Amino acid sequence: MPGRHRFGPRPRRGWAAVMVLPLVLALGPAGPAGAVPAAVAGTTLPLPEHTARYAVFRKGSEVGHLDIELTRHEDGSYRYVADTTATSLLLRILGLALGEEGRFRWAAGTIRPLGYEQMVRRPGRNKHWQARFDWQALRARGDSHRGPIDVALPSGVLDPLTVRLQLAVRLGAARLGAGGEPAPRYRFHVLERDEVEVQAFVERGRDAVPYDDGCLPATKLERLRDGESRGDYSWHAEAFHWMPVRILQVRDGEHKMDLRLRHTSLNLDPRPCPP
Repeated sequence: MPGRHRFGPRPRRGWAAVMVLPLVLALGPAGPAGAVPAAVAGTTLPLPEHTARYAVFRKGSEVGHLDIELTRHEDGSYRYVADTTATSLLLRILGLALGEEGRFRWAAGTIRPLGYEQMVRRPGRNKHWQARFDWQALRARGDSHRGPIDVALPSGVLDPLTVRLQLAVRLGAARLGAGGEPAPRYRFHVLERDEVEVQAFVERGRDAVPYDDGCLPATKLERLRDGESRGDYSWHAEAFHWMPVRILQVRDGEHKMDLRLRHTSLNLDPRPCPP
């Protein structure tokens, strides 16, 4: 990773990166809180290797898709990649693109990032940043379109891509509270280029999310934000190992961006949709 940019030197597929990036990150940062459940404290990430594709809608119209892939290497480390493709002719002509890659290890029930890269290709100046995580020195070092990166790391901080995996593990461990109990909250940390953000999520009930020829029972989460003009929501299905099957970004009461799981290499076995 040092001295190179995976998404920089070679052409990428077109994408509405400047619009999709906030949504892709809407799952927010994740980090450990409280005791690590014994069920997830082993040496292997309790999420299977897989690929998945999300259809992306902007203001109700499908504009492209997001492809992800999780793989485990022989040395025990993991690689999580998100690539994009535009299907909207205008977005393809504009040459917008977004690519991300995170590398990490699984240790003591927590994802420990090793490195992260992000490239947003757009008309004019491209945007990028990359960082290596030095857990002995507790610092993240790298570079970006704005200059060098050198940030102190609190314990448990994650990168903007692999946070969704840590959140899935936390949801699976929680197994959801029974009706009438206070909605569980999740407080997480993430490195966002040259700073570490703290964000929080709260469960907002259960829904049936359409998938294939049926529906997937899912838990709805809301990212807590100041102000009432914006909202970020995600739906996480146990059948998909608590990873998101839908992500929705609302601005001023309008569905600005909507990611919906189209297919995956995992067998999700959807149920009949409720009447």
